[in-house]
Amino acid sequence: MKPNSSLLLLFLLSICTIAQAQLFGGNDFFANTPRPPELYLEGVKKIAILNFLDENNKQASYWNPVKDNGAKLADLLTANLLKSDFGLTAGKGLYVDGFRTNIFTVVERSQLDNVLREQKLGASGAIGDSEASQAGKLLGLDVIVSGGLSYRSEDSKSVSSTKDDKGVVTYYYTVKREVVIDVRVKFIKVESGQVLSLKSFTKLSTDTKTSNSPLSYDVLLAPESLANQACDLVSNDIMAYMCPTYQFQQLDIWRIKNKEFKEKSKEAVDFLKDRKIDRALLIFISIYEQDSYNPAIANNVAVLYEGTGNYEKALEYYKIAFELDPSEKDLKKGIQRAEAGLVLVKYLAGYGIELKPYSFADAGSGSSALADRISTRGNSKDRYEVRESTDVTSAVVAKIPGGISFEIVEKVSGWYKIKLIGGKMGYIETKNVKE
Repeated sequence: MKPNSSLLLLFLLSICTIAQAQLFGGNDFFANTPRPPELYLEGVKKIAILNFLDENNKQASYWNPVKDNGAKLADLLTANLLKSDFGLTAGKGLYVDGFRTNIFTVVERSQLDNVLREQKLGASGAIGDSEASQAGKLLGLDVIVSGGLSYRSEDSKSVSSTKDDKGVVTYYYTVKREVVIDVRVKFIKVESGQVLSLKSFTKLSTDTKTSNSPLSYDVLLAPESLANQACDLVSNDIMAYMCPTYQFQQLDIWRIKNKEFKEKSKEAVDFLKDRKIDRALLIFISIYEQDSYNPAIANNVAVLYEGTGNYEKALEYYKIAFELDPSEKDLKKGIQRAEAGLVLVKYLAGYGIELKPYSFADAGSGSSALADRISTRGNSKDRYEVRESTDVTSAVVAKIPGGISFEIVEKVSGWYKIKLIGGKMGYIETKNVKE
């Protein structure tokens, strides 16, 4: 019996839908956020990009860039630097305002070339650091970007086969060409001629063809064309290295295992899927106020603040979560990202760019850092009641796990008055703590 093609198509579409849901659904918060550059060019306002020297072009020189990957790379990088939204994933969450990626004034290469010609520089076909610096001074540049590239190609063949239920064998002949491009980039400070940074980038570009009959390598793209494609990828990497860009972040929302708050947490995640982030944060904050010593909840609050550019708040909650669970490496990474975000905000201010974080609806005052003068007995599986007063029948203001440090406000007969996360005060029996 032959399978129904319509049913088969529906089945395949359902599989794709499930896979997509697993990739983009789940407990994650997706957002376009500013990404700090690896190289901070402090005080640099005006730059120019020289043609890169293509070492695979035997006729290559600075003044002969025709059909040259070095010239193409310089053009691509210049175009990237002029974009105000480089790296932005359209149609996805964008909660930060005021950010742009074109922070530098880029001088057209034709202007730089005119100066080089007028000063009779680069007569040998190559532009040295001192010559680049000399031309840059005449144009009032702060930094000149230059470099070179080379690529290598490798071809391979393979044969595979399949056999159907009647024993008929079908052969598949595959040819593949891989081109690896290596780019060296130099950042020269014009005023002093100092090399601020040397950076290497490597990218792979591949072309593959398969047929039921043997193939020759002639059917593949030429190595020069594959190197040309790789230039696109390298230009993006150079841009991210030297300039703040957008990035599409997938931030992990942790599952709340506490049964008491499981449904509330699921509700918050559903709001996130609908991009109702204010409602999601309010729920996580409300859970946090009732279970302040749960690192998963603190992480989730931090994630929402980070994805919306509220780096100070993100740092505060990541630190709280990390203190509660110092073995979790993702929390340490969160702290590092939040700290890097604060550095970026300050850096952008030097270019007159005010990074405006998303303004949430009032979600409460958050929490303060933990003190470490006394701690509860046991471990994270234990829970101890903190009461409103020294009366065992008074209201419970919090339930805290074992092994957690906190600040003592005062000692009362049989009780400690302690300061909880968020500044709340409460009383815990002395039998439940260790000094």
